[in-house]
Amino acid sequence: KAKELLDGYGADYKVWELDLEAEGELLQAKLLEISGQKTVPNIFINKNHIGGFSDLKSLDDAGALKALVAKDESNSPSLGEQVSTFINTNGVALFSKSWCPYCKKAKELLDGYKAEYKVWELDLEANGDL
Repeated sequence: KAKELLDGYGADYKVWELDLEAEGELLQAKLLEISGQKTVPNIFINKNHIGGFSDLKSLDDAGALKALVAKDESNSPSLGEQVSTFINTNGVALFSKSWCPYCKKAKELLDGYKAEYKVWELDLEANGDL
């Protein structure tokens, strides 16, 4: 529901599917520490914690969501910059599609070595065209 609401405004957002992340439980614990919220979705907009879907919906009902998600193209990193940042800030960066059997094998191999890695699930991106 949150994705549908944000898509309705053409919002540019990043989704981390915690259940698909190698360290999803650690990420969720860190989110709890930062936000005080244990449940998902756990939504941040412009570095501010919004809450869950009901909080997002309340902002929309009050007419405030559109302004929050309005794109400021002057500050938006290009896709190339986002990819470079992802690669440069993670020791092992894996670009994947959640359904890909070879991607799953790569994750299993890395898990077998207890490697720390970050996954960018391209098919779970908001625009889906990556």
